[in-house]
Amino acid sequence: MLFRSLIISGQLVADGSATDSIYFIANNANANWGGITFTSGATASSVNAQYVYQSGSIFNYCAVRNVTTSNGAIYAVNTGLFIDHSTINQNSSNGIYFGYDGSYTSKFIISNSKIINNTQHGIRFDGYQLGGELRIINNTIQANSLNGITSSDGVVSQTYYIAGNNVLGNGQIGISANCYGTQTDRKST
Repeated sequence: MLFRSLIISGQLVADGSATDSIYFIANNANANWGGITFTSGATASSVNAQYVYQSGSIFNYCAVRNVTTSNGAIYAVNTGLFIDHSTINQNSSNGIYFGYDGSYTSKFIISNSKIINNTQHGIRFDGYQLGGELRIINNTIQANSLNGITSSDGVVSQTYYIAGNNVLGNGQIGISANCYGTQTDRKST
């Protein structure tokens, strides 16, 4: 089966607005839409000390849906991304899936977004990372067939900050963490 995917080995700046969103969807319900993959050569997002986007790859006011591959509607390996005010829904895959297979120090931020109705996990992250940071803040993560948020295989000095999310109605567990790094979950419901 041939999947048509958007493969990013550089930088993707998808910076929409509340009144003019950017859509990444299959133009045919029967298409084999493979989603968006960020390779280890992709340009990582950069944020300032207040976690405000500065440069690199960004999804701001975007929608990704109808993906039919198993990895993720957005799949990233060894790169940081900034996802804000976006909707990742109705995918036959993980909503967002990212992993690390080496030493990595970038930040991966998902905020103010809706990750809903995906047939696997809403957000899945795993792999070995040294010194990076994951922030999942103020999202709605709902009605995904497996876990809302799931993690595995982290190592010491990896920081996860999960706060202010509404994680509800997922098929198995709301938040499942199997990591060895610093994990903080504040006021996610």
